[in-house]
Amino acid sequence: MPDPFFEEVSDGQWNALVGRQGDELNYVDGYMQAALELANAILDRRLYGRRDTLILPILYNARHAVELVLKFAIKRLHQGGALAQPHPANHDIKSHWTHLHDAGVGDLAVRDLVEALRQYVDSLANIDQDGQELRYSINRDGVMSLSRHATVNIKHVREGLVRLSATNTELVDRLIDMDEERLAKTFTRECSRRDLAAIAKIMGPRSSWRNDSFNTKRADVCARYTLTKKQFSRAIDAIVGSRELGVLVGIEKDLIYLSDDNAIAAISAWKVRNTLSRRRWAGSRVVTINDAIDRLDFEQRAAADLNKQIIGLLSLEELADLAALFDLGRLRRFGEHYEDMLAEAIGRFRALGQAEAVAYLMQKTNLEDAVTKGAAIAGRPGLSEKLAAISASDD
Repeated sequence: MPDPFFEEVSDGQWNALVGRQGDELNYVDGYMQAALELANAILDRRLYGRRDTLILPILYNARHAVELVLKFAIKRLHQGGALAQPHPANHDIKSHWTHLHDAGVGDLAVRDLVEALRQYVDSLANIDQDGQELRYSINRDGVMSLSRHATVNIKHVREGLVRLSATNTELVDRLIDMDEERLAKTFTRECSRRDLAAIAKIMGPRSSWRNDSFNTKRADVCARYTLTKKQFSRAIDAIVGSRELGVLVGIEKDLIYLSDDNAIAAISAWKVRNTLSRRRWAGSRVVTINDAIDRLDFEQRAAADLNKQIIGLLSLEELADLAALFDLGRLRRFGEHYEDMLAEAIGRFRALGQAEAVAYLMQKTNLEDAVTKGAAIAGRPGLSEKLAAISASDD
């Protein structure tokens, strides 16, 4: 006899991914979506006869969604090192919220979103502390569930669900982004990388920090992010030490091997080769076998000439530096990853050999654009502007 629920059926259109093919966020999102879908169904389809029965799974799904998003936040923050202690395994949403709130997580957005959840936690914990009363008509103490209430307005509930769903989604998205940010190791106990970027913009160029406005800006930052003067100083040190964030306060950092002049020369040579190729074959429509052979021969000779020029211009380490900028801009990594990406490129290019490494990099059709972006990320906005000027020049 087939399993009534978990029988494997070859139906790609309606097979849902669960278990080993599922995802933790499917639980977090799923119960929230279920609550909204049920509320929408009642109101949009005017299912008056379903109001008294469906309100219970609506509220339970909402409560479970809150429990899951709180547990997801605590787990994610603890695993990432932003939360010192996990929470005991239970269903007490008020206790989970308090644990998260009182930890004072070092990210203003997370703290604000946790605070935004307070009203939903208070409401649902008040009627159902441990997830029993919305599932059973009699609670474990033998008392009628929801005995303090007689009606619940489904329109009002849906409005709350819409706001709750938006808050949950924003919190989950911020936690995922925060995980990526912390890999850059630019944060303090009190401030995330995003906070530090915002603080840098408030403080402005380091050259202005001797002005009278500095104290006013510092007071604003300390009030907004709940920082002491010592904690503020740690935040400033983290900003100044970051290649990418340092740019926000007017600090440029040299690349480790590659000079601005050699970077510009390499990209200019690459651009000349690619521009000549585009111009030579612009407007060509009918292609014979001889045309194709001629084009292939031209491309090979142009590539060989470019590669020879780059080999004479850049050392292997400088070439790896250019590759690190390319990868930074292409992948949009944080500037703090520059050194690691450079080290990886040096190791890879030494294994390839200089000639093959040059051929690999010079064939990239997005080299100019990615390196231009990567230079800014790596703390060389001046170089990025010069490269952008090359890009803006007439082909």
